[in-house]
Formats: sequence, structure tokens, C-alpha cells
Amino acid sequence: EEKRFWRETLREIRAPTRLFKASPPAAGGGEAQGDRRQAVQVRLEAAAAAGLQALAQSHQVSLETVLLAAWACLLQRCSGGEKRVLFGSLLAQPTQHTPGADASSGAAPLVGCVRAAVPTVVDFNEDKYAGDDGAGLGENGVGVRLDAFLRRLDATVRATRERGQQAGGATLSISAIQQQSEVAAEYSLFESLFVWDDYTRGLLDAAADVAVSSDHTTNWQYPLVLVVRHDATSSSPAPYDLTLSYDAGLWQPKDAQRLSVYLSTLLAGLSTAAPAQTVHSLPLLPEDEV
Repeated sequence: EEKRFWRETLREIRAPTRLFKASPPAAGGGEAQGDRRQAVQVRLEAAAAAGLQALAQSHQVSLETVLLAAWACLLQRCSGGEKRVLFGSLLAQPTQHTPGADASSGAAPLVGCVRAAVPTVVDFNEDKYAGDDGAGLGENGVGVRLDAFLRRLDATVRATRERGQQAGGATLSISAIQQQSEVAAEYSLFESLFVWDDYTRGLLDAAADVAVSSDHTTNWQYPLVLVVRHDATSSSPAPYDLTLSYDAGLWQPKDAQRLSVYLSTLLAGLSTAAPAQTVHSLPLLPEDEV
């Protein structure tokens, strides 16, 4: 059943979603993989943060879905306008295994956290949103409405989470999932990753003794990683921060900074967007560059 789920999810995807060609790295850049990770903060004003939370509440979707929508739009715009965007998203799974302990040791297992990246496919094809009455499309049937886009994305996220949490948290490996797709084995299934840190906090509430590193900027081997650290208990007007981690062997700092500006602009646009606004009308360039 799980294999069938991934075959359907990844149907007709033949290559990972790639962003625009990065600038060539500076000469002499032969550092080790671990030393190549760099990061840049994504600016998010308090008013925009509040607007994003209000958007999630008004459409009855999760805040993660809203942030995922911005990330998917960034990848879609910077990959040449692909109709289906594929990236990884972090799935925090509960486990009963205690590292270093076995069944004969007598040690009580702890509820821990296994971080596994799973594929997420976001559809920008208007045909998927038309329905019988075209309610998911914009004026004159052009463009995908934001409300329909968020609802579909939220359902996608929920389905992926439910799939990953079934059978006690046991899921197929990434390589096994890739075998259900048309992406050739010599390629990575995806080249970018979305990390939502709220899941880790939720799991660790029940097991404070289980330590999980929050230093994502050096722990991921994908070319581009967006880390969203969300603190639902914070009274701050912006209770989450965003960090864009990238492989400096593939991207120059100016490339990563440009992507962070694009993402900030998309998030600001989402924070004030009307339900009937189309996804493709969300701004990518800041006002002083339009």
C-alpha cells in the first residue's frame, strides 16, 4: 500500500526540481563537504509573521502549510515554471529505540525522534484545481486561487504525514521510495529540503532526556535547505525564524542572498493576500526592484 501511494504521488516526475543555475564557485573552492555549508537568515517582519498566522487560521490550514506554500512558489518560479515541484520535507517520527541499547540490556527504551526527509510534490497545474465549476481558478479561469492552493497543499502534507506515521513510524527509505518513481537512480530524488522544527519540539516534550541537535545548517547534504524553527509557546510577534542553508560549492553568497530576498517577498505577499488572489500573482521581486 505504501509503495502504491508513492507511485501515485511521484507519477510522471522524471527528474528532481532544479533551481536556476547558480554562479560558479570561486577558484580554489575545494573544501570538504562539511565545510561547504553556509547559511543566510530570511528576513520576516513581525507584521508579515502575524499575517501568515492569520492566513493559516482563516483557511483552516497549518502554519507549516503556509510556509511550505511560499517555499514551493520559490522553487517553481526559480526552476523555469515547472507544473509539478518536488522537494523533500522533514518528517519527525517517534521511535522506541534507545541508541546503544538492545533487548537483552534491560534498559527502558526512550521515545526519541528520527528525522527522515520524505518527498513532497506540489501541483501548479491549473487542471488539478478546475473542478466541475472552476471554483479553484482565478478570474476567467486563469491561474490557481490561493485558497484552493492552500487547501490542496494542506491535504498533501497531511497525507504524507499520515503515511510516514503508519505502522509505528516505519516508512520506506528514500532509495526505496525513489524506486517507485521515474527518477533515474543516478540522480537524487530531490535537491532541496524544507525543515519544520516544530515537530521535534513536540516529540521531545514527552522525552526531555533525548537530545536532538538543532544545528541543521551543517547536518543536511542537500544543495538547498530551508529551516523553520517555530516556537508555539512564544509571545513574540514573530515566533519563528527562517534560515536558508546552502552548499557553498554550488552557490555563491550573492545567490543565496537573492533567494532569501525572493522568499521574504513571497512571504510578505502571502501575509496580505486575498483568498481569490492567484498564486502566480504573488510578488517575487521587492518593490524597489519592480
